[in-house]
Amino acid sequence: MADATEDEGEDSGAPKGPSLVIILAMVVGLTVVAGAAGGGLGLFLAPTMQAEKTDEEKAEEPKETPPEYSSGQRLKALQPIVTNLAKPKKVFIRLESSVIFSKAPEGNPDEMTARLANDFLNFLRTLTIGRIEGPSGILHLKTDLTEIARIRSEGQIEEVIISSLVVE
Repeated sequence: MADATEDEGEDSGAPKGPSLVIILAMVVGLTVVAGAAGGGLGLFLAPTMQAEKTDEEKAEEPKETPPEYSSGQRLKALQPIVTNLAKPKKVFIRLESSVIFSKAPEGNPDEMTARLANDFLNFLRTLTIGRIEGPSGILHLKTDLTEIARIRSEGQIEEVIISSLVVE
């Protein structure tokens, strides 16, 4: 009788359940079943996906886009401009840019670009650091410089391209 009570006392402390080998066998079995189901579903859906892909490729034929710049346009690089900003005074800006003439410039293009560089210098001196921060600030600066160039050239300059802009 003493033996029977000792056995019951040992079993009551430990929970009775499936052994570790059985749990591992169930996990491996479920993994194999899930892999087989996924593979079967992939084989079943693969022809459908290929057919949809070819339909999309047919719909998206490459479209001819007109060139952004025509052959009659000319690119002219401006001298780098270095100046300080309006606020804060200790901040300097260096701008390297080019202009695109819509047609062959009338008169001396070097003289026009020199005047344009002077206009850019005067404009940059009026800027504050807050106006050129971030992508939208750079885009606004490019738009302003393009507008200055169009006015100065009386419509001969189509666009200003900012090659580099360093604020220090």
